[in-house]
Amino acid sequence: MEDSTLSKALMIAGSAMMGRANLIGTSAFANGAATGFTTGFILSGGELDKAVQNGVISGVTAAATYEVGHGGKDNKPLFGDNFVATAIAHGVVQGVASELRGGEILGVGL
Repeated sequence: MEDSTLSKALMIAGSAMMGRANLIGTSAFANGAATGFTTGFILSGGELDKAVQNGVISGVTAAATYEVGHGGKDNKPLFGDNFVATAIAHGVVQGVASELRGGEILGVGL
């Protein structure tokens, strides 16, 4: 299922399910991997290899995104109050994730 409304809806639902990792006691990677695996399994019609691939990409993406947003001092953004640097870093992380899934890095957030 490529770029369908269902695919986008499931990705939004998966993101919402992940929540803030530290509130539910597991890592951003674990939450992202579990959500990505489950979503990948459903969207691929039960293909385990695609589910695992999606789980790994989602886990790494979630961990990187969390680090950009909360990896600085006192759980603040990695780049502190520099909103532009934080926004660019988030864009790069999501763009790379899009490329890994077969999309285009420039198609993210435009």
